[in-house]
Amino acid sequence: MRFSRIQRTHDALFKKLKQDYETNKFRFVVTELELAATFAEAAAASDSEEKTNRNVENARRAYEAAMGFLKNASFTPEMNNAVAEKVERLRGLLDRHRTSGIW
Repeated sequence: MRFSRIQRTHDALFKKLKQDYETNKFRFVVTELELAATFAEAAAASDSEEKTNRNVENARRAYEAAMGFLKNASFTPEMNNAVAEKVERLRGLLDRHRTSGIW
């Protein structure tokens, strides 16, 4: 009896920790995608090729960091939709740099 109660407590704690981990991973991914979008906007607004290239590279790094954390993610459907929206927005911002060979 005592062992099963300990096991249930352990299972509940593990479930809570996993949920917290996934929530924090989601927050990190969203933050990195927003950072990438900020760099992409700065690149688009720049008159300097050097600044544009630097900001596009920073956007790429932030995007890659976010994508690395998406591997094996167990997000809710709502979280997945939010990430997909951020990625789509970022891709739209960076399309012009793709055609120029920067991205």
